[in-house]
Amino acid sequence: MKDDISKIKDSIIGEIWTEDFHHSLAEYGPEVAKQVIESMSDDEIEIKVNARRFQEDYIADYLRYLWDISKKSYWHHIYISIDERAGLLWNDHMNHFAKMCNNKIPKKVLKKILLFYKNFREKPDDFYENDIDLISCVLKAQIKTFGRWKDVENILEKFDLEDSKQFKKDIKALIKSECQYQFHEL
Repeated sequence: MKDDISKIKDSIIGEIWTEDFHHSLAEYGPEVAKQVIESMSDDEIEIKVNARRFQEDYIADYLRYLWDISKKSYWHHIYISIDERAGLLWNDHMNHFAKMCNNKIPKKVLKKILLFYKNFREKPDDFYENDIDLISCVLKAQIKTFGRWKDVENILEKFDLEDSKQFKKDIKALIKSECQYQFHEL
C-alpha cells in the first residue's frame, strides 16, 4: 500500500497549480488523500501554499479541504503558509483565519505567528500592515478565548529579545485593539 501511495503522490505532486493538485488528490478519496498529504515534505507543501501566483482562493480551498482530511497536515500547511516573503494568505473567505481564531492552534503555529510579528517589529513594512491586523485577531482569540498568554510568554522567552517587556506590551496592545475582520468558518 505504501508503494501505491508513493506512486499516486508522484503522479500528482508535480501539478503546477494547487487547484489542479487539490482536484487530483480529491479524486482518490479521503483515506488515500490523507496518506498522500501526510507524506508531503516541507518543500512540497511550500510550493503548494506559497507559490501563490494569483491562486490564493484555490490555495485556501485546498486548505479547507485538508481540514476534513487531516488536522495534523492542515496545521502543518498553515505553519508553512505563514511566510515572511509571501506574507499571509489572503482570499475571499479567509476560512483558515476563522479556524485560527475559533480553534486552539498548535504551539508551533503560535510560535510562527509571533515570529512573523517579531520580524515585522524589527523592520516595519507597510506591505504587511494588513497581515499584522490579521495576526492581532488570531493572538487575541488565542489569548482571550483559549488562555494562551503563558504559552506566548514561554515562546517569547525563547526568542531572546532585548526588549521583551516592550514586546509583551506591544502584544497586549494588539489584543486590546478591535479586530478589523470578521471571520466565519465555512
